[in-house]
Amino acid sequence: MDGFIGSGVAAESVLDAVTILHGPGGCRIHLSRLSGRYLKREFEIREGDYFFRFERVPCTFVDRDDYIYGASEKIASVLKILESENTGFATILQSPGASLIGDKLRDEVLRQGLDYKTAVMETSFMSEKFSAGFDSTLAKMAGKIVKPCAKRKNTVNIIGLPFTARGYYELLRELRYVLKRMGIEVVAAIGCGCTLDEFRRSSSAEFNIAIMPEYCPRLSDFFSEEYGIPTIRSEAGAPIGYYAMKSFVKAVAGSMDIDAGPVLDYLDEDRRMVDIAI
Repeated sequence: MDGFIGSGVAAESVLDAVTILHGPGGCRIHLSRLSGRYLKREFEIREGDYFFRFERVPCTFVDRDDYIYGASEKIASVLKILESENTGFATILQSPGASLIGDKLRDEVLRQGLDYKTAVMETSFMSEKFSAGFDSTLAKMAGKIVKPCAKRKNTVNIIGLPFTARGYYELLRELRYVLKRMGIEVVAAIGCGCTLDEFRRSSSAEFNIAIMPEYCPRLSDFFSEEYGIPTIRSEAGAPIGYYAMKSFVKAVAGSMDIDAGPVLDYLDEDRRMVDIAI
């Protein structure tokens, strides 16, 4: 999966937001299926313009004439979804082909007065890695969504974990459990199924925790520069496996001045039980 899919995964990761694709219908099929398969949303097949029996990612259906004459009016039409469904936020993506047309998408958003709840991605990220598209899109969305909030002690955001990572849901559930045992509350799990309200309140977190640092350098910089929130990174990388999880716990505890002893004991006991089973 390339940066274009990474960008779409980032946009779709906010559960109660909408992703609009400016491009041909075929470019949204894989993304719509990924979102419908892995995220915990109520499944709903949608009929009518822009959806055509797909549950996610309304599309402008750019055709061959649009590559010659432009398709800005199609974006103007699909933006009505934001008004008719009272959508709280939308991210507009361009397919690799549609990005060559040069349609002024942001101008259409501004003309309809929807800039305050819309992020427009000016590039398709097709020639970049999945992680780059994912990270860049979340950073752009954060600039629109996140609002200033009072800091809360012993709170964190989880970042750098896309919902397409194998076993992400079980890992996220385990991370929440381990952090809770340390007295730490997760404000938002950004990129793997947070709500708009959680994303907005993410500025109240004391720290960010990077699960896979290569997936969140721009998002980390945004939180650091805009809200003074530092990012914790584990030397062992993603907390998968007992050694990496213990390294993760020690990194978090050291940065937040928390006693990790009880949690490390829990992990050792859990590993002993697994060894016995094996």
